[in-house]
Amino acid sequence: MTIRKNWSLVGAMLGACLLFGGCTEKKPAEQPSAPKQSMIEVIAPSGSNSSFVIRTRSAEFELGPAGGVQAFLTKSGKRLSIDSALSGESSEAVQANGKEVSDFTLQGSAKVGEATGKLGATGKRIEVTGRSASTGLERTVAVEVYDDFPNIAVTSTTYKNSASSEIKLDRIATQQHWLDASLADPAAKHYQMWSFQGSSLDWGKDEILPLSATFKQQNVMAAPVNQGQGGGIPVNAFWTKEVGLAIGHLETLPLVLSMPVQAKQDQRIQTSIQIEKPGTESAKTECSGLRNRLVRLGISVQRYAEADDGHDPEAEGTRHSLGDAGRSVV
Repeated sequence: MTIRKNWSLVGAMLGACLLFGGCTEKKPAEQPSAPKQSMIEVIAPSGSNSSFVIRTRSAEFELGPAGGVQAFLTKSGKRLSIDSALSGESSEAVQANGKEVSDFTLQGSAKVGEATGKLGATGKRIEVTGRSASTGLERTVAVEVYDDFPNIAVTSTTYKNSASSEIKLDRIATQQHWLDASLADPAAKHYQMWSFQGSSLDWGKDEILPLSATFKQQNVMAAPVNQGQGGGIPVNAFWTKEVGLAIGHLETLPLVLSMPVQAKQDQRIQTSIQIEKPGTESAKTECSGLRNRLVRLGISVQRYAEADDGHDPEAEGTRHSLGDAGRSVV
């Protein structure tokens, strides 16, 4: 796909609102109550820390100047995570005109405000924009976190061509993460974790499995694989006995993309959401959910399903199985 001067690739989460009305007896107008205030704290960069920190009652999300997001579960005063991005590793990546574009630098100041999506009445939003000097591409990453879903960050990425010539996008990756089980358990090997991978690759193939030092799986979504099979739940989840992390896309359309999982040479596990040769129909695929949880998989995937329709069952003390989550998403 080529991007001309004013074309942008936008990531957004779709929502629906149903309004009900009818004939009822008029009642005296009530005084409007004061709007609810978000309890989420946004901490600006200071000193040697160049990242924004979004702090909820149970998690923290760090947004770096290049748009990378890391997640931490907070428990008993500690930050737990298997998210191990090193210097130079970002959760966002793009290939244009046959080359990786990695020279994005922050433009201006970050924008901090109230969340505007459909996942709750209150929340916080941070938006940062970077520009590539070599290509003229501008990339804006927005992160929203809601009080009703304190362990989920919803990200949206926009690419815009600010140069005078056309740019061909070859591949876009979002929610890239390098996972390391030894961060949660120093005795564990880097790859030593369990996973749920929601793609439907083959009849009888396990979706829940432990990872190995040589593991590799492409996880194509919404496209025929293995003689016509395909589809699945667009979620990859990873966990140890201490903490877990999951990524997924919240679009309501069956978008063609891949969510690869691979053990790298240093034995860390890399995962992401990728779109090859993005076209105009892919303009909304950059919305993804990132969560960091201390619960078993069934609850984690169910929380993904509830985020998809904006309802939080845990707030009502309910619990659901993985099967329920599957029916909710599909």
